[in-house]
Amino acid sequence: MIPKYRLYIFTVLYLFFCASSTFAQTNYYFDKVTVGGEIGNWMPNNLDYSNTLLTLNRKKESIYTAIYFQVPINKYFAFRLTGGYYYYKHASESEENPVEKSITIFPILLDLKYFLLNDMKISPYVSYGASANFGFEYANYSSIFGCNFDHFTFGANFGTGIDFLITRHLSVGFEFRYHYLEFAEKFIFTENYSGTKITLAICYLF
Repeated sequence: MIPKYRLYIFTVLYLFFCASSTFAQTNYYFDKVTVGGEIGNWMPNNLDYSNTLLTLNRKKESIYTAIYFQVPINKYFAFRLTGGYYYYKHASESEENPVEKSITIFPILLDLKYFLLNDMKISPYVSYGASANFGFEYANYSSIFGCNFDHFTFGANFGTGIDFLITRHLSVGFEFRYHYLEFAEKFIFTENYSGTKITLAICYLF
């Protein structure tokens, strides 16, 4: 028969070992398949965003929107595939020569995302990758003339952000990204649409 004091010692050591194992176990929060949506502001550097009353110029810019799908590689790295939408329009109201020009860009981005603190519910990260960019333009130089042309080019992007885990399956994130995007020829306003993006994301983690 085992003495009672030895049984007490054994029980205490066992409970201590179980508690130590529980606290030593590391939880990784963002190494999961994720789908999400983004909204924000994309400002290509070469576009003029000012409205000039003297020339009756009107400019319209859409909110940048995107959806993305993220697949983990390991506990710190993940691939992210993003499809975005951007629209910009410039209309000059003149009786002699009315001009309306607009562009639409659909960027598809593939990023490698690195979580700096994946074992915490608030994790900063960095990302970098490439993009395929589809551009569509419209130009109306008079009431009877219009034209449509399609453009395509590859680009690159890199950025940094932070993800916040709200619940087990829901997170939000803020990101600052620079998107390098230059077409081979002039695309209505310019050939270079490189610029910064600031976005807010809402994500579902499976």
